[in-house]
Amino acid sequence: MFLPSLLQIRLSLITCAFLLFYGTLLNAAEELMVDKDLEVYTEPNTSSDVLTILEAGEVVPISSQKAGKFRKVIIQTEGKKRIGYVLSNQAGKSQNHEAKKTSEKDIYHHRFGIGVPVAMNYSMQSGWKFVSSDGSQTEIGPMSGAAFSIGASVDFPIEPTWSLRGEVNFRKSHMTGTAKPLSSSGTSTEVERSMSFLSFGGSVKFYLNANGNFWFGGGAEIAKANEVDLTFGGRDKAIIAESDYPTHFIVKIETGYDYKIYQDFYLIPEIRGLGIFNTNPSTYGAELALTSAYAF
Repeated sequence: MFLPSLLQIRLSLITCAFLLFYGTLLNAAEELMVDKDLEVYTEPNTSSDVLTILEAGEVVPISSQKAGKFRKVIIQTEGKKRIGYVLSNQAGKSQNHEAKKTSEKDIYHHRFGIGVPVAMNYSMQSGWKFVSSDGSQTEIGPMSGAAFSIGASVDFPIEPTWSLRGEVNFRKSHMTGTAKPLSSSGTSTEVERSMSFLSFGGSVKFYLNANGNFWFGGGAEIAKANEVDLTFGGRDKAIIAESDYPTHFIVKIETGYDYKIYQDFYLIPEIRGLGIFNTNPSTYGAELALTSAYAF
């Protein structure tokens, strides 16, 4: 009877000590959202056993105090809570519990969102030759110009630092340049080309931090023209058959910032670089966009 009682007392003391230590750690703990895979060691030493590997996006309690180059964390493994150690320089930033709850709700790319992007683009194209329906040729010099577009977008979270965007846009292109007939020695005249497009596309967005708002990425659009006007000298409009309306494949690189304005409403300013390589010659441009978005 004596030995079992002594064993029970020791187990009770150990349990109480652990609970006290665990409670102290919790009270002094912050919450860590893992940015990238992070090894958890049994001791504050990289030569000790690895308890587990935390994956990007996981949230665990972490002590605010350092143990040398390490910090204590509480993990769940094999159905039990255990204490482990992570390297401080790999743990990244952590924040207290209440701040984390607020931050999680404020992160746009963790939620499904819809938006209305409005953009102004500037594009340019080097010289080319235009052949009219009667076979006459006109040398057109470099063209450039600005136009607006408006559309609708949806954002889907796929990973803590990745999201996908789908878009439909009503695009405009307006460019001016000079033109000179090749069949005569006539003088150059102004040429103006306006086109309207309906485009469908998507982008991949990468965030530097799982809780961050700054992102960069890239994507593509297929844009089919539904209206084309080519005017020479401000009055002579070229006849262009609908079968000759172009289809543009637009490649985009982009960067932006998710800015919360009120509750679930966001403004997302963006800068985009555009390239259209299936035109002859290729077309290049830049775009400033502002998306008004709502997160669910």
